[in-house]
Amino acid sequence: MPIASKVFGPDKVFPINYVNSKVHLRYDRQGGFFAADRTMIMDTLFLKMKVGKRYFETPAWSITAAPFWSDCLSIFEEETMAGKRVFRHDEDIPDDSFHSVVFGHVAHMVYGR
Repeated sequence: MPIASKVFGPDKVFPINYVNSKVHLRYDRQGGFFAADRTMIMDTLFLKMKVGKRYFETPAWSITAAPFWSDCLSIFEEETMAGKRVFRHDEDIPDDSFHSVVFGHVAHMVYGR
């Protein structure tokens, strides 16, 4: 069990690992973490954002744009040589804020069922 889960308990902290998988999200019992297909989980969140308030709501753009959402604008979709869709981002602009939202979304998927 990862250190954070030992300290705070698995009901408060659980590891999520981005993987290349054929399933959206699964629990890896042996590793003790949730394995999320990076492209599928990001795609799901982008689609929910596109649909709007019914599936994804955030505070006003004027409050969150500069500190949180501006890095999301550097994310783009690309196709690999093997024909798989992937998301990339501009090397000079971090995308960490978006991934924190992705991890929150995974937590909602796990605990919101």
